[in-house]
Amino acid sequence: MGKSARIPVYLAAGFLGAGKTTFLNQLIRHVHKPGQKLAVLMNEFGEIGVDGALIGGFDHLSELNKGSIFCVCVRDDFLAEMERIAHTVKPDVLIIEATGIADPLELGSFIDLPQLSEYYQIVKTITVVDPLVFPKLVDSVRAILRQVQAADLVLINKADTVDQKTHDRVKRLITSINPDASVRTSSYCQLPSCQWAEIVQPQQTSRVSRTQAEDAVRDPMISHRIQAGPFRDEQEVSAFTSRLPGQAIRAKGFIEVGNEIRVLQFVAGQWSLNKGIPRDVGSVVVIGNLLRKEDLEAAGFAVLVEE
Repeated sequence: MGKSARIPVYLAAGFLGAGKTTFLNQLIRHVHKPGQKLAVLMNEFGEIGVDGALIGGFDHLSELNKGSIFCVCVRDDFLAEMERIAHTVKPDVLIIEATGIADPLELGSFIDLPQLSEYYQIVKTITVVDPLVFPKLVDSVRAILRQVQAADLVLINKADTVDQKTHDRVKRLITSINPDASVRTSSYCQLPSCQWAEIVQPQQTSRVSRTQAEDAVRDPMISHRIQAGPFRDEQEVSAFTSRLPGQAIRAKGFIEVGNEIRVLQFVAGQWSLNKGIPRDVGSVVVIGNLLRKEDLEAAGFAVLVEE
């Protein structure tokens, strides 16, 4: 395959709970053209592929759930899967959704490796930001900073959760970190068609490819799967999340609440419930900074052993 015919790659980045999966569903709709084959590579931190069950509209889906594709532990799996997609799936477009703790600046160096550079070209990196969480964690979680530094476009999502003053402060902070990035605002990743046209427009060279990758960022995040529910009502869910240790930054999973399947979303002390599907119901993946099994057990949670 000549470099002029390389597969265009869209990279969706953003910290845990920012709304990347919602964004991904929207991005698929706007990128997927009739007659084209669209592949999606999803990377989740934790053994349960929750997000993969929540998207659709693609021709091929690959999931890597062992850890960050941007860390040494599964880099070889990522490279092998990228080669397999190029050789056997042969998509016209590839979208990569990286785990929320990933440092996407490493991706440029991965794509430049001889076994991948012949097949792929990153054409746009979009980072989704939660305006409530971003200012709280940007100074302590290094991956959040790198995700904004790597972006061609930053989407401030969940704008309905903050006032205008907070939104403007977050936008100024983003611009101070990456003055070259376009910044857009949304709620539930809903955008006018003209802005979607801007998002999907390929760039000759993505910022990820132009930026020299420094030493990889490795935030010491650890994931565990815990038993969850069934719950009689949302009050019990609230009590459940309030017991999570202080190190817990993110929790996500399918749970039963009042005989209904819901998706529990927890990030930085805030939680919500959305409509779910009957997949791996009754357990939640919890991610935290140096989060130990003993920390969860001390808070009364049953930590499940992965098979």
